[in-house]
Amino acid sequence: MTSKLQPLDHGIFKWFKLEYRRYFLQSIFARMYDNANASELGKKITVGDAVKWSKYAWRDLDSGLVVKCFAICGMKNSAIEKQILSFNETKTVDENVELSKIAGIEYDQKALECEDNLECFDDFSDS
Repeated sequence: MTSKLQPLDHGIFKWFKLEYRRYFLQSIFARMYDNANASELGKKITVGDAVKWSKYAWRDLDSGLVVKCFAICGMKNSAIEKQILSFNETKTVDENVELSKIAGIEYDQKALECEDNLECFDDFSDS
């Protein structure tokens, strides 16, 4: 029941993960010629990189998607609804597939779909 009331669970997290993965794959592709093997490449990725990719993914978040997700949860504003843009998830997935191929990384959509059910929050209560 709770997920039905939380806008982030209706597509925002999924979109964010797709965009984050796109930045990750672009970075892997850009760095792969400078490194002899995958182990060396993995060591060059920093927490700073992950924070930067998160920042960019969030910055690129489609405002129309946010409005749609809030509307699905019953939080609507008719003036904003008129400005909803369509979210093209297929384009983002296609870009990630292409970048994966270029970088020599297997892109397994079914394996990635298991992430859809991962909880992306923590209970910070004192109890």
